[in-house]
Amino acid sequence: IAVDRAKAMHRLREVVSTETLSPEELRATASVLTTLGRYLEGPDRRAVLNAAITSLASAHKATAAPSYLFAMSQLHRALGDRKKSRECLQLLLNDAKDPSYPFYLRAALDELVEDGNFAAAATFAGKLMASHGGDFNALASVARYECKAGRPERGLAVAEDYARVAESGSGDYLVRSARVAELLDELSRLPNVRGTPVARRMADAAVERYTAIVPNRPEAIVGAAGVLAADGRTADAFDRVERLGRYLPIRLRASAGLASARASAAVSDRQAEQVRK
Repeated sequence: IAVDRAKAMHRLREVVSTETLSPEELRATASVLTTLGRYLEGPDRRAVLNAAITSLASAHKATAAPSYLFAMSQLHRALGDRKKSRECLQLLLNDAKDPSYPFYLRAALDELVEDGNFAAAATFAGKLMASHGGDFNALASVARYECKAGRPERGLAVAEDYARVAESGSGDYLVRSARVAELLDELSRLPNVRGTPVARRMADAAVERYTAIVPNRPEAIVGAAGVLAADGRTADAFDRVERLGRYLPIRLRASAGLASARASAAVSDRQAEQVRK
């Protein structure tokens, strides 16, 4: 409540300088302040997050650890200061030898895509594909970029290539198939993709991969049913659950039915009754 928030802010203002704290203590202070910021609004939230940035800046000055700089970038972004956020990110990108370099590349790509700056994003997408093409998170960011830039066919190809390199029947294949199915489901629902022929191909590919791993991972039926229903094929979603019923405990059958109902624009009385049962 308001009175408690006022008391909390009063106590925070009484905190002494953090100049004598160790880097680990500064990190912990920033973590606490960042958490508090989730429960505050307006000037109080800005004050708390700026205090967290100050603590991180002190920790970075003492250690030069890039993780502190990246956290500062994220906090500046949360405060709406994109300029300072990108300054921090650019400093990280200047060190290509940092093990976390691909993570920073993805962050830069995602931010540019969010801004709709696809021309600048192309450079980062190219770097990710050239040096980190086997990393799923990197490929997922590139696939999203391609789709949002108006090239969903290329997004589909990027996602599918990740699954093709795994050996069929191996544990790696199951993991890759599940990841690609989830990504294709996400891509097919993007506003500029949904309802297009490419979206249908993405949905079909996602359902195929989900279905293939159901015998080993029965929970994949929930994804398959949700994709079909979201694509306007609710009857097919319920039929898929029935056809794969021998692999499914009742809990997963119910979950798949609920996923179909939630993703569909409408369900029939018979389908609703199936879910209730």
